[in-house]
Amino acid sequence: MVMDVLGIFALTSPAVVGVLLSLGAGTATTNSSVATAIILIRASYMMWFVWVASLGGAMCYAAVRLVRILKAHHRKHRHPSNDVAVMSGIRKVQFLAATSVICLGGFGILLFSYSVLRDQILANKVASVFAGFARAFMCGLATLFAEIACGTDFYYLALD
Repeated sequence: MVMDVLGIFALTSPAVVGVLLSLGAGTATTNSSVATAIILIRASYMMWFVWVASLGGAMCYAAVRLVRILKAHHRKHRHPSNDVAVMSGIRKVQFLAATSVICLGGFGILLFSYSVLRDQILANKVASVFAGFARAFMCGLATLFAEIACGTDFYYLALD
């Protein structure tokens, strides 16, 4: 029950804090305090960066632990009939975890750079298009790689 409450808090708190920061920035703008609004927007991007980086770190830690547990279990209960299938499954877990961590890391870097260089990115068309392109296609590429991982038999990569 404690883990459920912590998990729900960890998943919902960034959205609540992000909405509150955005509302605060909007209120500051209507009160002619543009400098405060800019600080609140940058704080929002930094908060999302910290959340995404934490999520990526947790994903990497969980994947490493899961692969270690699976390999130890496989060493103890090795059966020649399913040896390659089990190793192929482990490779799929590694591929999916790497895809997720790379996607989260890339998005975190994008959020961090946008929070620090927001004015310069908005003023430069090439940087703005690049930031939009990276943001739009990062999730799509991660989904494509996840589909490839689920649909691919890692038979030849499991022979080590």
